[in-house]
Amino acid sequence: MYRRILVAIDGSFHAEAAARYAIHLAGACDAELYVVYVGGSLAGRDSLDRLVWHAESEAIVVHAVVETGAIVSVIESIVRKEDIDLAVASTMYLSTKTVTMDLMTALPCSVLAIRVAHLGKMTYLKKILVPVMGGAWADERAYLTAKLANVFDGAVTVLHVQTISRSGFMGLTHEKKDITRAHAKRLVKDFVEALSSHDVTVETKAAIERDATSAIITEAASGNHDLILIGATRRDFFRQAIRGNPVKRILRKAPCDVVVWRPAL
Repeated sequence: MYRRILVAIDGSFHAEAAARYAIHLAGACDAELYVVYVGGSLAGRDSLDRLVWHAESEAIVVHAVVETGAIVSVIESIVRKEDIDLAVASTMYLSTKTVTMDLMTALPCSVLAIRVAHLGKMTYLKKILVPVMGGAWADERAYLTAKLANVFDGAVTVLHVQTISRSGFMGLTHEKKDITRAHAKRLVKDFVEALSSHDVTVETKAAIERDATSAIITEAASGNHDLILIGATRRDFFRQAIRGNPVKRILRKAPCDVVVWRPAL
């Protein structure tokens, strides 16, 4: 599914740490890797050299690209010219004024925005948490999740959160909660089946909470998860500019690495 992967770097530790995900994905997918630096600093070029050496040591076909100009326009041009399937960039948080946010809304390919919690070490993805609100894009989401899990022989927990008002929550009986959880599991059935076909160990959970963000953060912390993989659409990011988005809060509060995946336009 992913034949060509691009990772954008800027010379920062955050970008270099996030690029390790791109290298592992390229290896798992047997994909070519494009490491792109737009700028002219020595730190950026040194970072590019280290990442290229790392990729080559993993027997990955890697292309080093150094350009100047407007970052988003340059990367979009490379994505279209090289027929890139997946673009990867780092983020500490997503706001309307970051380059990563612009890439999320502009690039035609699938995009990953990655926040690495511990910059000094590569997280071993033994436990991956995937909050899913429905079956949309089940095949690609399952493929991406499986590749990340297979790199480290990890397990996946699929979490469906049913949000409910305070008054509604207080009125739920145990029987109604069981019915709601069963309904939630049916909603993620397509994704779970697609994921299982990739030979990945899958656990399904359903939570009934007043706030989806709190439920995801609580599960990540209590379950000692190494990574949260969140799916989001382009519309979600445009909506975020107006009234906020749970993705932004998860990026700020999660106790582990976070990958935000936006499918191809």
